[in-house]
Amino acid sequence: GQERRIWVTLRVPSNAAGVVSLGRFSLEYGAGGERHRLTFAETPRVAAVADEQHYFASLDAKSWERSVVVDQYNALRRSVATAVKDGRERDAVAEIQKYRADVAAKNEKVQSPEVTRQLAEAERLEARMQDAASGAAPVTPMEAKQLRALGYAEGRPGSRK
Repeated sequence: GQERRIWVTLRVPSNAAGVVSLGRFSLEYGAGGERHRLTFAETPRVAAVADEQHYFASLDAKSWERSVVVDQYNALRRSVATAVKDGRERDAVAEIQKYRADVAAKNEKVQSPEVTRQLAEAERLEARMQDAASGAAPVTPMEAKQLRALGYAEGRPGSRK
């Protein structure tokens, strides 16, 4: 009864134009002691566009928003927690800054209120990691564990019933 999503990153040649086939995919998993296989009814495709304006005009804003707010941000939380656990607070700060810059640049075009709210949360996380990196307020082991746990729990909606 749990929901699972899998995000896959695929690369299309930068000189591609028009509709590009992504190839055939299938997913195998085990449930109840049995193996199951899912396949696409059609071969997945993407439309390669020449300019950014066309890209943003055809973007599925709700899917992008969910990808950012749920998947990307919670992956960031887990990664930051690992960096802190390893004593690499400055790396955590740099990762948050890169995330914020990348997402904010795209959200300028998409204008998602949810992403804007989440970026404010990322800014608070960055400030907390800045304090930790400077030695002003080290992150406690429990705080790092909670950040990791939050990244898993909120990154898997539908997994807790």
